[in-house]
Amino acid sequence: MKARTGFVSNSSSSSFICSTDKTPEEVKEILIEILKTYNKVTGDQSLEFEDAFEHIFYGDANYNAQLSYYSNMDTTDKVVITSAGDNSIPWCLFDLIEYVFHARRVHLG
Repeated sequence: MKARTGFVSNSSSSSFICSTDKTPEEVKEILIEILKTYNKVTGDQSLEFEDAFEHIFYGDANYNAQLSYYSNMDTTDKVVITSAGDNSIPWCLFDLIEYVFHARRVHLG
């Protein structure tokens, strides 16, 4: 049996819609620490925050409208984490992000 340690294999970017009491700034700081641990565990010292994630912000009506093609989730007043690009977030971190931030993942094409 092979274990996946790399990136998700299908080509898609992702967003996470978080039901957390953390601010976007606090979420970013936690994600930076998670990436530091990921780098230590995998021996990859090169994965930086900007390599994996693009923006972290509070959702609003404008983002809901952009997201409506992919999902009918309401992001208003929820923290949104967006990936930097296709497959930029290591697959093994998806479940951890969902657990830590009570997040739901949305694939964006």
